[in-house]
Amino acid sequence: MFNYNLKQKIKKIEAGNPRFSDSFQSYECACRILLLCERDAYEVLLPEIDGFRQTGKELEVLVIDIKKQKGSVPLTDTPDYVKVLTPSDFSRCSHTPVADILKFLKQHRYDVMIDVSTELNYPMLYLAYIIPASCKMGLKKGDTSPYQFMIQSTQPLTSSEVWENLLFYWKKIDIKKNNS
Repeated sequence: MFNYNLKQKIKKIEAGNPRFSDSFQSYECACRILLLCERDAYEVLLPEIDGFRQTGKELEVLVIDIKKQKGSVPLTDTPDYVKVLTPSDFSRCSHTPVADILKFLKQHRYDVMIDVSTELNYPMLYLAYIIPASCKMGLKKGDTSPYQFMIQSTQPLTSSEVWENLLFYWKKIDIKKNNS
């Protein structure tokens, strides 16, 4: 039921948002980047995140921690560039972000949003659609996709592999563009 309502909202967004091919941001030109990931991925990606932040790019991280797992401890002592969304940040009925989170998201604009989730997760997909970013990247999952730049694989990928592949190809496209 909840996924049905969320799917309908996503379809409505898709119908109203035409894709623009000129929205691609080159790696060199992108300054503000948002990484969208699940909690498990954040803990694994922490070394890569720290390394990426040392390149001089402004990277913010939006961690989605909505899976209810027994014995899971809330993330604490996160740096100021990390925002953690928990079940209380989502409506119980529709699984969409509550008004405070929507306001927070609309106040920030990004050059690029990178979604490293590996499975179709409708609350995350909805967030990927509504986050204000010029260019959105991620792994192709299912028929719907908010991304202008996607990778796909015949084998399951981990979030680290999605991150590495997206960065690799993103930088390659940039090099080819500069060498033309």
